[in-house]
Amino acid sequence: MNKLKSVLIILVLALLITGCSAKGSTKATTSNGKGRYMEENISLPEGISTDATLQLKKIDGMPCLYVYSTTDDDCLITRYLMNGDGTWIEDTPTWLSTVQLTPGCLWLNNVFEDGMGNQYLYSLELDGEQVKGMLLRSSDGSTYEKITPEGWDIKNEEFDFYEYPQLVNALSDGTLIALNYGGDITYYNKDTFKKENIITGTSYVETILSIHDQSIIVGQINMDNYNLLGIDVYNANSAQKIESYPFSTIQNSSNYLDVNDTGDLLLCNADGIHILEQGSSLWQTIADGTLNSLSRGTMWSTGFIAGSDLNYYVLYSSDQGFKLIKYYFNEKVDTIPSTELTVYALKDSSTLRQAASLFQESHPNVKVSFLIVMSDEEFATATDATKEDYIKSLNTELLTGKGSDIIVLDELPVDSLIEKGILSDLSDVINPLLDNGELYENIIQHYFHNEKIYNVPVRYKLPLLLSREVDASSISSLESLAAYIKELPNKNLFGRSTYADFISTYSPFLSTRILNNDGSINRENLITVLNQLKDISAGYELTDNYSGDYYGASNAMDMASKVELSSVICSSFLDSMYPLGIVTYVQGNFTPFDQSAIPSCEIGINSNSDQQELCKEFVALVLSKEVVINDFYDGFSINKEALLLSAASDRSSYTASSEIENADGSFSEITFEAIAEEQIQNLVQACNNANKIAFTDDQIISAIKEEAKDLLTNNKSVEETADQIIDSTKIYLSE
Repeated sequence: MNKLKSVLIILVLALLITGCSAKGSTKATTSNGKGRYMEENISLPEGISTDATLQLKKIDGMPCLYVYSTTDDDCLITRYLMNGDGTWIEDTPTWLSTVQLTPGCLWLNNVFEDGMGNQYLYSLELDGEQVKGMLLRSSDGSTYEKITPEGWDIKNEEFDFYEYPQLVNALSDGTLIALNYGGDITYYNKDTFKKENIITGTSYVETILSIHDQSIIVGQINMDNYNLLGIDVYNANSAQKIESYPFSTIQNSSNYLDVNDTGDLLLCNADGIHILEQGSSLWQTIADGTLNSLSRGTMWSTGFIAGSDLNYYVLYSSDQGFKLIKYYFNEKVDTIPSTELTVYALKDSSTLRQAASLFQESHPNVKVSFLIVMSDEEFATATDATKEDYIKSLNTELLTGKGSDIIVLDELPVDSLIEKGILSDLSDVINPLLDNGELYENIIQHYFHNEKIYNVPVRYKLPLLLSREVDASSISSLESLAAYIKELPNKNLFGRSTYADFISTYSPFLSTRILNNDGSINRENLITVLNQLKDISAGYELTDNYSGDYYGASNAMDMASKVELSSVICSSFLDSMYPLGIVTYVQGNFTPFDQSAIPSCEIGINSNSDQQELCKEFVALVLSKEVVINDFYDGFSINKEALLLSAASDRSSYTASSEIENADGSFSEITFEAIAEEQIQNLVQACNNANKIAFTDDQIISAIKEEAKDLLTNNKSVEETADQIIDSTKIYLSE
């Protein structure tokens, strides 16, 4: 658990710095606008199994890999040293080759040394069903002993578990230091291993506990968002803080620190590689993370070193295994890419971030920049009025011939933008993909306007109806669900919901039913839909506000006890684990609702952009399987092959547990695992059969919400409600 107090000064991270570097540090630069750190994949040692765990360290200034290879019963350790030509030599200390670890307890493995010639291995072991810290020490390189620092073998009496450290390291004299989950740093005597000092009061990030020149270096995080706030340096002997170097990150990511041969601090995270030269207080970004794999959503940095060869090395983990990348200075490329491709979005998109990273890899002189209007938290809490203000501002910019090259159209008035000529025709990109059978035609067909296509969904979400008893497929539309509940007017099927959330639950299926081809509201159809909503509402316990244990409408977790039906929207195979896990637990069933797909990550090209061909290349890449095969919880892939590959992915390592209430009031601990093969195929079939586009027209839905309570409590007739909705949306629909 990361905890720390905030600091008063936050230094804005310097952008890519050019100019001459002093004393031959690893901040290589040129002064003529040329020179940038580029990536190069380094081949891993041969024979490493795909399920091995790797740790990157540094020996004699060059990369060293510790490989933890697991079998059913144990885990073996092998060490490899990298030569200057990138080849590897196995060089495993004798004592490490004889150590056998617990296979399921490898997430904190760390090999380190002190200045007395001792080598250590920190790992975890099992004591019954409880995990505890384990520390091994070798003084001769051949044999080892087990060390138990004070308190490591004592269980927390209140919660019945061992409190093991996040990181362990050693000072040059053999004194052990441990970074605890509470953030404190504990000193242990080198001979007795008793606690002899402690640094308290500040919590630190779990990936930084470095020793350099009798100093302890740790990193602070903001407890509100876990972003890095700065680097603190302590005198190792006195345990007094001697320096604090503020550092502000713009996104949450793993942070790793190293010290180069000249004593400069190097910090690596998703924002890039940054240097704090000795004697300076200003961090400089020498490798912009948005231009390389550091910001890629499918790769997670797990280690970093500054090599004596003036290169940097980052170890990454991904669903495809581990990868080691070298960052080397190339003086022939532009320091800052000569071309910029801009992307506008109301909220951030992991899919587009992934595409941007891959695009820049194949286009080294292009930088993809994002204009993100709101953070995820701001977007989730934003009112319709707030979003409308942003949309009006965007419209004004676009109508004056400005704006970003690529526009993410989620929640934007797409039809209006098309009518005003703001969006470019994408037919020459989309039609070949359709002809080749690469995209789901049943979804794309809804995006043609007079044989042209101006916007395309990269992903889509599937609305599902979960059932504990009744066959969900028999009530899989707004009409059939309303008819079913109408026959059971006094039965609470869905549980509690506010009036507004009730309308929101069914809002994606309303607009297509009530709008005419010209965009006006069909009064007769609106009356029919309002009657259906009234019938469905009888299956809910409607309220003005939530209270007690209810956190939202139709909670799928309540299917084991309180409700018989639940409406959910699934955004990927991984996202389906919880709702479909509940279906399995209650021996129920599920069905796609209304044969609909809810578009996600819709993109278009600004017709005013002077980079039309480059924009189309980017759109084509976004739609490719290389991008959309990844699971970012933002929708199923519009690319058929990518979806099928994703469906076949091994998710056996994804598990989670939760306590759930049963119908008899008892509680059970259940484990959510990868969804069953039959459920996967049902989801694939739902993607194949989705022949409707479900969308929410915010203005119309807001008008319905305004009238919802009076309608659903019979304080206003359906006809009167319909007229009120039509009247309140006239101005909006006429624009």
